[in-house]
Amino acid sequence: MNSRKLRFSWLGFVLAFVIAASVMAVGCGPSLSYNSSALAEAQVGVAYSASVATAEGADDISYELKDGSTLPEGLTFSNGAISGTPTAAVSEKAFTVVATSGDLKAEAEFKITVKAAAFAYVGEEVSVVINTEANLSLATATGATTVTYTLKSGTLPEGLTFDNGVITGKATALGSATVVVTATATGLTPIDATWTIKVTKPVITYANVTAANGNVGAYYTALLATAKGASNITYAVEEGSELPAGLTLETDGLLHGKPTANGSKTFNVVASADGYESATATVNLRIRAAQEPDPGEGKLSYTGGKLDDGMEGIRYAKLESGTGVAVASTDNYGLVTYALASGSTLPAGLTLYENGALYGFPEKVGSHSFSVTATGDGCTESKTVEFTLKVLEPRLPIEAVVELKQATVGTPYSDSIAPADAAMEITFTAKTALPAGLTLDPDGTLHGTPTASYRSITFTAEGTAEGFSPATCEVAMVVKDKEIEIDGGKMEAEYIDLTGKVGAGYSGAANDEQLVQPGAVLNASNDFYIGYTHCVIMLEFKFISSKAASNVKINIGLASELGNVTFTPNEFDVMLNGQAISYGKFEIKGGASEGSWGNFADFTVTNSAALVEGENTITLMVKPNTFLKGQSTGGPGIDYVKVTTDATLRWTPCLYNTRGR
Repeated sequence: MNSRKLRFSWLGFVLAFVIAASVMAVGCGPSLSYNSSALAEAQVGVAYSASVATAEGADDISYELKDGSTLPEGLTFSNGAISGTPTAAVSEKAFTVVATSGDLKAEAEFKITVKAAAFAYVGEEVSVVINTEANLSLATATGATTVTYTLKSGTLPEGLTFDNGVITGKATALGSATVVVTATATGLTPIDATWTIKVTKPVITYANVTAANGNVGAYYTALLATAKGASNITYAVEEGSELPAGLTLETDGLLHGKPTANGSKTFNVVASADGYESATATVNLRIRAAQEPDPGEGKLSYTGGKLDDGMEGIRYAKLESGTGVAVASTDNYGLVTYALASGSTLPAGLTLYENGALYGFPEKVGSHSFSVTATGDGCTESKTVEFTLKVLEPRLPIEAVVELKQATVGTPYSDSIAPADAAMEITFTAKTALPAGLTLDPDGTLHGTPTASYRSITFTAEGTAEGFSPATCEVAMVVKDKEIEIDGGKMEAEYIDLTGKVGAGYSGAANDEQLVQPGAVLNASNDFYIGYTHCVIMLEFKFISSKAASNVKINIGLASELGNVTFTPNEFDVMLNGQAISYGKFEIKGGASEGSWGNFADFTVTNSAALVEGENTITLMVKPNTFLKGQSTGGPGIDYVKVTTDATLRWTPCLYNTRGR
């Protein structure tokens, strides 16, 4: 009896131990942790993406919506990734996701709010200048990522064309037109906007002027001809405005005369030209009291010589004291007056004023000599000296080098090489090849839609005008590639901006595009890579992220001609937005023989990088090392940088780096 009780108790003890051990084993085994959260807000009509793949505690986790759970209309679910364009507003839509890894499961509830569409399109009054290349955008709708624009009604001014919200061409007549443009975006109600397009005259620009001070009784000259934007500009005092007493304004902008009253005077001057909108500038001028002559006898010094050359028909102005013929001085600071010496003649078209100002428009080519007499107040004697002035054939006022604004491939472009204030009508022709897709008009307007990019391109243009010798100019500009979405997150190294980069190889150097090398035989992605990195060199991969993102994977493609070599952060830095990434090491295999290249291979830098919304930069830097025998630094061949994330990435590649290779 006792024996049976003992055996029974022993058996119970064993069973209890087994059960306890099983419970302990379950408690210590793998578990799946999955937390609920609210997702970023979405908006009707705007592309959206988010990830709910946030479970932890196991590998190879899969995700699916729990039976009965649904997403807001327009969004789809794919193994933890939510994407699409919402089509209806909803407040805190809740749904449950099931995370599964083998026999393990966990659930989490997520909430998402979809805001109502903010799609808006408002027209306004805009203007273009007659006979000038237009590049006017009416594509101003907000609240959607991809919008198309169509001309619903109305007729554009003659000479203009409409293409998906952009107006180009040259308007041929003054006036205005009203058009209705429809903006359309997927899943949203189209919106109409009414636009008024005015065709205006070109505008003269004329800034306010502060003229030099004058003195009562002393002859005064000042040039107010500072307006720009047209040739043959004329000047007049605005109606109702008054000049200082004793002064006259000529139509060519010369203000001159003997002031008769002291004080500060403000007056307005109107600049006008046929076919242009006039402009008005305010002029401030102070007239001081007459100078008292210094007592005692003074001595006057005056020396002649060669004057600056002039050009036939082009304004010649030496108005300031100390310039031209007004170079006399007195030791008693007495006022000096000037006059043409008896029997002497100025070059035709020029006038000598009492204060020594030499001004006008020379009429005859050639060398001219004339004499001027200077007289100083309180000085015992006057002096007469001779000057020479050469009048040259007129040259066009074209700069030897003209730099135009930057253009972008695929975007309508317009700029001008013509001087803004030329006093003659210049006709331009291209003497060398223009950037692809662009045309040079006779008036100097370079326009069109660029079809190829250039880090820098120069072409030669010639200007001609009646009565002038032809003149040429070198025109320089940059045409950048358009921003595109990065396919698969891979940025090819051969397409980064290499401007100013200088590298070194075994026996030579390379700079800019020369760093790019053919690499098809080395299995280089896209058949090119960056070489010549045997020096301290820094290369930047710049891109735009649609949002802030975490757990981002970064890979790079590398090869070696250094033999089998291991790079660590001591020899090769990888930085994201200025912060170094500790990647461990890259073990790169070289070629079969010393100094030969091995094939490119893919290396993981990190699986946990964080991007910021907007611009990001991944920097690769070869640091001083001893890998290259006989030289201070050895570097790898660099093929690409690849960024894996659920954010949308965009960049501007430099496709010109491989053009023609």
